[in-house]
Amino acid sequence: MTRFRRLLCLLLSCTAVPASATVTYCVATPTQLQAALDAAESNGEADFIKVRAGVYALSDALHYSSQGAGADQLPVIISGGYNSTCSMRTGMTLLDAQNAQRVMMLDLGGADLVVIDHLTLMRGAAGVFVGGGANLTIVMYDQGGGADVRVEASRFLLGHGETSAGGLSVSGWGTFTLRNSLFNGNVSDGTVAFALNITGDAYVVNNTITNNTYVGSNTGFIVYSNAGTAASHVEFSNNIIWGNDGAGFDLYMLQGERHRLYHNDIGTHTSLPGANASGNLSVDPLFGNCGALCVDVPLAADSPLANMGDNGADPGVGSTDLLDAPRVGGGVVDIGAYELDRLFDDDFEPPGSLLDG
Repeated sequence: MTRFRRLLCLLLSCTAVPASATVTYCVATPTQLQAALDAAESNGEADFIKVRAGVYALSDALHYSSQGAGADQLPVIISGGYNSTCSMRTGMTLLDAQNAQRVMMLDLGGADLVVIDHLTLMRGAAGVFVGGGANLTIVMYDQGGGADVRVEASRFLLGHGETSAGGLSVSGWGTFTLRNSLFNGNVSDGTVAFALNITGDAYVVNNTITNNTYVGSNTGFIVYSNAGTAASHVEFSNNIIWGNDGAGFDLYMLQGERHRLYHNDIGTHTSLPGANASGNLSVDPLFGNCGALCVDVPLAADSPLANMGDNGADPGVGSTDLLDAPRVGGGVVDIGAYELDRLFDDDFEPPGSLLDG
């Protein structure tokens, strides 16, 4: 069984997925990637879009929609970092909007299952009249709440949202999971890194959100979370939200009683009932030297966040961290997107930085 079918089996309660029900793409240019997204909208089959490693300079925003006539609303996986034959993951896929437009938008009209993993979305721009996230916008329109969107092991870098999220915006009805991902260098005079407006359930697990900057004149938020109805439920577990600039709150929770905070390291956040929080810290994470391409933010060997997470975070911490190292390296998961065993303990720092300038 391929990795795609194993993942679909897991996501779909181990319903068998025959080989004939899956279309696999191996794409190497922005044009090919958009063509695969277009085909996946209505080809009547599940789709696995493998994106080869490299830098993709985008002249237009990438877009996937399951709202139109003929949309099949079948599972789609968009996965980066592959070699030339798409037989194995060997590097990073960087989708670069060049500060000219949004990187990617997902418009989901039904009970879609969409997975994004191992993509770096960077230098997206959302102007004054552009809502949503500069690097990625996800909108779930099905008020039945059947959509299920999962973002795993991805990076949101250097996005600029003038009135909305520089990194990621998620809104609508359904279930959303964000896990083992990085937000670094995003800027906005609205919500800076990640804006969540969910009617349903959301799980934010083992992410690192740092070095993002609020440039507005109000209080400002690095992460904004709104659980839309009394039945909605949002959990933040094992996250680092620290070292951001300019904002009054690293995490602002609307309807705080519908949130849960477990084993996070957060600079500042709005209040919520004590019964809904446990194991949280507010300490300097002690980041190590930058990792791949000098954009990753691993922990230093003496970080107080090592082995301080919750292995039982819902819906799980995943098998690997952002750098594909084993996710639990010391018996207890580390807080943040990186597991310490894989990190640059010898103080090695690769030359050059995407965050310079």
